[in-house]
Amino acid sequence: MALPTTGQAYASGRTVAVLDIGSNSCRLVIAVLSPRTGFQIIEEARALVRLAPPRRSQAIGASAMRRARQAFTAFRFIAESHQPDEFVYLATAAVRQSSNRDAVVTAFSDWLGRPVRVASAEEESRYAVVAAANSFSEPSGTVVDLGGGSMQIASYQGMDMLRADSLPAGALLLHQDFISSDPPRGKQLQKLRSHLSNLFAEVPDHVERPVLFVGGTARAIAKLHQRSFGYRLPWAHGYHLTLKQLTRLTAQLASLSVAERVQLPGMSADRADIILAGALSIEEFCKAASVEHLVISGEGVRHGVLYQRLSEAGMLEGDARGRTVEQLAAVAGEVPYQEAVDSCAGLLVQAPPAADPLVRELLPIAARLHRLGDVVSLQRSSRSAEHIVLSREMPGFSHREWMLLASALGSQGRLRLRAADCGPPLHATDVGLVDQVSTLLDLAVELGRTGSTQVAVEAVDAGLAITCTPVPFVAESLSARYRSAFSADLTFVEPAG
Repeated sequence: MALPTTGQAYASGRTVAVLDIGSNSCRLVIAVLSPRTGFQIIEEARALVRLAPPRRSQAIGASAMRRARQAFTAFRFIAESHQPDEFVYLATAAVRQSSNRDAVVTAFSDWLGRPVRVASAEEESRYAVVAAANSFSEPSGTVVDLGGGSMQIASYQGMDMLRADSLPAGALLLHQDFISSDPPRGKQLQKLRSHLSNLFAEVPDHVERPVLFVGGTARAIAKLHQRSFGYRLPWAHGYHLTLKQLTRLTAQLASLSVAERVQLPGMSADRADIILAGALSIEEFCKAASVEHLVISGEGVRHGVLYQRLSEAGMLEGDARGRTVEQLAAVAGEVPYQEAVDSCAGLLVQAPPAADPLVRELLPIAARLHRLGDVVSLQRSSRSAEHIVLSREMPGFSHREWMLLASALGSQGRLRLRAADCGPPLHATDVGLVDQVSTLLDLAVELGRTGSTQVAVEAVDAGLAITCTPVPFVAESLSARYRSAFSADLTFVEPAG
């Protein structure tokens, strides 16, 4: 399916406002499009509207319309304050399936001051696929987008959607139709599970791996699981959990009242009532499709719209990891000797024969971002760089890679990371990897910023020999740190003549 296009040529710096009008909540993003970095979200807003009626064939009610009007009045002011070049306002399952659809769309368009378009189920799936294809490194897989009113299931290869299905398995819809007591009674849950089992009976034949779960329920499940054991990253994108872990979490949610769920670390109060139905929907889907490992995506329909606009403009460059690094490099700004640091890092990453592949992979990225923290504090640059990397999602990086990179940037010029400072997704044994990346990073920076020329790196029996002029004035401390990180010697040699 081809997505709707505007036919306009987008210039770098074009601002786009995207509103995803879902069955449970509405999300507005304002983003600036640019080559290399992709899009930069400069403002976000979310409102709980609960549009989905108890039965899909019924009309959206007056109370839901009042909530929408209040939210959209605020959204209109926020969006128009940025003077976007384009507004993309999409309504999904609740509006698509309502009996008063035309009247609802007219009212929404009036309140927002811009036309609202109802996306088909296929288009909704397509945008979710575009978002997944551009925020993960996997070339193919399945996207399961669980909203309030429906579940969209789409398999993909690259940016091409191979097949899509839409099922009435949304968290809000299921909660309204099956759960009538608090906490829910066993018969209600049994009836819901039976309904879902029948609904998903025909699904498994097109569920390609990996399976990426999109939507507020999936993110909420990830956050609950993370907070249950002290996970260090507060972000859901790229988080992995198993079906067994999900099943245990679902059982816990089923045993609690809504008031008790609200007390769980990581639980959002406005999702505490419907999260059980959503978790059961995901759990039963996984059972039907024999999915043992779940991957959570933090990007959905609204991000898919932005990626699509970039693609139409010919500005969708590189892969997810490359765009993430470019975004951070843009924050860091120009560094006069950056090219020299990059060159030295490239030499060093090839030299230590015992270096872990992750060290070779992360060192060039760390070198590119070594001055990132200067935008916050020159005196605490390394620690600030670590905080910046941890303060945002990092599409294209696994959570372990993400933490290793942040920790290496935070360890510049400092003593090695302590095992006591490590926590999931890192292990105590990862302190060695962090120490190796940060050691080579400090070495590349010292060679680059002090103007060393004729740099050559050679692996020798005792360790590593670096020929350069001049030899860095901190050569002795660099050699000591290298010995600690690699259990090998580092020597500096002036070129002959």
